[in-house]
Amino acid sequence: MGWLIVKIAGMFVLSLLIVLVLLSSLNLTNRRYEQMVDEGLMRNQVNDKGFVGEEDLEDLPLVVQNYLRYVGVVGREKIYQYSLDITGEFKMSEDHDFMPVTIKQTSFQEDFTRLFYMKMRMKGLKIAGLHHLVGGEAVMEIKMLDLFKIVDERGEEMNQAELVTVFNDMAIMAPATLIDQRITWEEINDYEVIGTISNGEYSVSARLYFNEEGKLINFMSLDRYAIIDGQAKLVRWETPITAYHEVNGLNLPYEGSAKWVYDDREFTYVKMTLHNVSYNEEME
Repeated sequence: MGWLIVKIAGMFVLSLLIVLVLLSSLNLTNRRYEQMVDEGLMRNQVNDKGFVGEEDLEDLPLVVQNYLRYVGVVGREKIYQYSLDITGEFKMSEDHDFMPVTIKQTSFQEDFTRLFYMKMRMKGLKIAGLHHLVGGEAVMEIKMLDLFKIVDERGEEMNQAELVTVFNDMAIMAPATLIDQRITWEEINDYEVIGTISNGEYSVSARLYFNEEGKLINFMSLDRYAIIDGQAKLVRWETPITAYHEVNGLNLPYEGSAKWVYDDREFTYVKMTLHNVSYNEEME
């Protein structure tokens, strides 16, 4: 009788594993991401996009103007939407090892929608994450096997933090979007400016650092929250840039990282390489 119980239990476990593998293979998080992209495209179609001219740069700090000229945005179409393909390494926490990660992202400038999908493997198990900002509300979900939530962050702190990330994306991935009335600038010196961006009830600031060539070399904000011992706390956040090359006809940052800078240490949690950027896609 005992062997029968063991056999039935084994068959049950095997069947459960098969079901989990099948459900995981459905790529539900990626499907949700693609659905949200389609919804964003429907909300944000722009018929007359126009082109960036020198007159569009006149009200910007000189160092930001120089950066946009270095990137090559003058004479190019104004940006209302952009999609990214990124690979890199990601750490779930300081005591974890880096894991290879593949990232897809789509952002919409008009309503500051940001959709960020990533997939990786931890000890052979599939991990899928969807980090999204829609209608001013941000959510970050990460799922084991693309099924079971291991991270679920949302709320006012997340809404504010994600606006910092939006500003960072604009500066690095779509520099032409820095021509935006929702950003105010303060010149610090010949190589540094502070930008403040607003979205509804939220406003955040960041310090942008440039070099003599006109390249953006770092982006730092004190308005982004890290989760420490289960609590959201403001921590210095930086995204140093280590390499540039031509991407889609623009001189864009190509390699960089993101890190938390604590009082006693630094924690680099992601290293990224930008492979492709496409702008102003339309509904098929």
